[in-house]
This record gives sequence, structure tokens and C-alpha cells, in this order.
Amino acid sequence: MMRRKSVILQGLLWTTILALSLSAAPRREAGGYAGTYLRMPLSARSAALGNAVGALMETPEAFTENPALLGHLSKRHFGSSFQFLSLDRSLHMLNVTIPVPPTAGLAIAWVHAGVGNIEERNFANEMTGELQTSQDALYVGFANRIWKSLSIGVNTKIFMDQLPDVTATGFGLDVGAFYAPFDFLSLGFSVKDINSKINWNTKDIYEFGSQRTDTYPTLYQLSVALQFNHQVFITAAYRGSVDIFPTFHAGMEVHAGDHLAIRGGVDNRMPVLGLSTRYPVWGHIETRIDYAFLFGRYNEGISHAFSWIFTF
Repeated sequence: MMRRKSVILQGLLWTTILALSLSAAPRREAGGYAGTYLRMPLSARSAALGNAVGALMETPEAFTENPALLGHLSKRHFGSSFQFLSLDRSLHMLNVTIPVPPTAGLAIAWVHAGVGNIEERNFANEMTGELQTSQDALYVGFANRIWKSLSIGVNTKIFMDQLPDVTATGFGLDVGAFYAPFDFLSLGFSVKDINSKINWNTKDIYEFGSQRTDTYPTLYQLSVALQFNHQVFITAAYRGSVDIFPTFHAGMEVHAGDHLAIRGGVDNRMPVLGLSTRYPVWGHIETRIDYAFLFGRYNEGISHAFSWIFTF
């Protein structure tokens, strides 16, 4: 048993070295790359913990950060998240996670991002209407426990981006691993957006249309979570890439009794705060409502995130 754990720890060490070496390659800002909305926190708990939930088992909707978390599900969950962002942006997610006995887990999620109230103007700068854009992703995730403390998982993703008169589609993959060597410590490693891309074709729409492919940057994420008496959780994550600058994320959650939790963190230098309430509904069904307050970055303005999750 000790020999097997030693091998696993050595593997995690080499994985960490690989991730850091990959992130040391030439990089640039992420603004020019596709899929920005999927690099944002997709739930209020994730947002309030600085988007550092890739090693936190008690957050089933975090499978979008690390699909291997699905291998440790004990109950079914249905969640809905709504984020009202600045600059007329919105971000929503619906997700269902289901344990598959004896050692597996399954998830389905729909993520929608949009921008509205875009002024449409003609060549004379006269306003002729309003436009809107949208981006959608369908997740199907699966994970299985190899040992009691180790699981691996994969997400398949289908993309659809819509601009006025133009629609593009694409496909991508995430893979992840989760390892809990001790009750108070858990580790996660995931590779997000493997060969993820979206294809545009405007030849049939515009006289001088063209074909192009937008590639999502592949991310290598290393996560850690510590818990103390199931009352205090500390999380951290490092994201590296060969394409964009690395980012650091951290958060803390403190439980005040059985029904209230207070959260705070830093999402790539942006401070975030949040809280959560949990109540029984009926029988084995309980509900949790999460809220996160995002201070914003680069003077983009504050944002709010809400999640409503049922466990049954």
C-alpha cells in the first residue's frame, strides 16, 4: 500500500513539473482567444472561491474544472447558476450530476453566455436596431474511481457560437485526475480544451466570405484543497498554458453552523466574496443557495453570481 502511494506521489510531482515547464513557454493575454466564457467560474461557489475548485469534492458543479470529481459523487444534484455581469453580459449554467454505482459518476451541463443591447448603426451612424450575440456549450462528463482515493474523468464538449446571420460549431475535450491521499488533503490535475476549436464559414452569407477556425487555448490546471473538521476549506489552483499567461486562484470557506457558509478568495488578482445557505426540503432532499460578489477587473464593474442547487 505504501509503495503504491509513493508511486502516485512521484507521478503527481512529475505532473506538476510538466505543467510548470509548459507554462514557461512564450505566452500572451487571453483576450484574443476563443472560449473566454468557459474560463470564467461557472457557479457562484466557484466564483466566491476564486475559481479554485478543481480539487474540492463537495462542489459537484465543479466537474467543468476537473471531470475526475464525478468519480466521488454520493448523491444526485441538479443546479442552476445565473451570473449578471457588467457591460450587458450574462452567463448561465444548468447541470445534473448522477452517481453511477459502484464507482462512477455522470454529468450533463449546458452553459450559455451572451451579450445584449448592442447598437446597430448604418454608414450614416444612425441607430437602426439592437443586436445580440450568444455562445453555448454542452458538457457530457464521466469519471470512474480506480482506487478509493484516486479517480480519472473526461468531459466532451460541443460548442455553438452565434453572431447576427452567422453560426459556428465546434468540439473539445477535458481530462482530469483527482487524488485524496489524506482525509484533509485532496489534489486535482486537469487538462482543459484539448483540441478545442470552433469553425466559421461565411462563404454562403457574404460576397467575400471566408472560412476560419478559432482555437481554444489548452490549459493545464493543478489544484489543491485542505479541509479542517469539515468547517474550514482552503483551496488554491494554478493554471498554465503554452498560449496565454498563467493565472493563480485561491479561496477560503468557513461554515458557521449547519446552514450558513461564508467565502472569500482571489481570482487572478480580482477579490471575490460570497455566502451560502443550506436547508432540508423534504425527506432526503435539501437545497443550497449560493451568492458571489465579484469586484471586477480592469474597471469593468462589479458582477453578481447566484446558484440554486438541489441534492437528492
